Amino acid sequence: ELMDADFAEAEFKKAEFNDARFGEGDFNKAKFDEVYFNGVDFKKANFYETRFGKVKFNKASFEEAEFEEVGFEDVDFTNAKFGSARFDKVEIGKADFKQLEFGERGFIIFSSTLFKNPHFVSFDGTDVTNFLFLNTDIERISLANAKFGNSLLRVHVFLRDPRVEINRTFDDVIETYVRIRGNLERNLRFSDAGRFFYGEMEARRERKYYEYLR
Repeated sequence: ELMDADFAEAEFKKAEFNDARFGEGDFNKAKFDEVYFNGVDFKKANFYETRFGKVKFNKASFEEAEFEEVGFEDVDFTNAKFGSARFDKVEIGKADFKQLEFGERGFIIFSSTLFKNPHFVSFDGTDVTNFLFLNTDIERISLANAKFGNSLLRVHVFLRDPRVEINRTFDDVIETYVRIRGNLERNLRFSDAGRFFYGEMEARRERKYYEYLR
């Protein structure tokens, strides 16, 4: 049975909503130090201006999701994970990841994530170098008005520092460069695509050296 939930402006140190089924989940302007939404079924998820420390949406399912102006604080490397998450319930569904804000240590991983209708997904105003896209098709997602704040992915910069221990590899980085570049080339944005080709070549060149140091 679906339930509506109103947690707008609530504050949590640690919360678990695993396997819950929400009609409309209102988490606008809420603050979570650590929260788990694994296996949650959302008909509509509202996370406008929500603040996250560490959050997992692994195997979550969304009909509609708003993550506009969400902030990811400096709590841990990899602030958010969407492993095997699905945005596939209705044909007119949408997923907004607009104007996201990141602390110095955070990035987001979409791993085996399904966007059934990618033309309804928006990264307007969000710097996509803060993401990893692994086994996730983003070729037809709109990156119009997305930001490309750096020639290198954030996690690529982390991997360059042997003192930083994160459970990621240069292969993950290379895959993400290839997927973002493919999206941009498909949309004839060759200048932007060239920046991600540069990052890909840097990752391939550096992989053996930096992984040896670890």
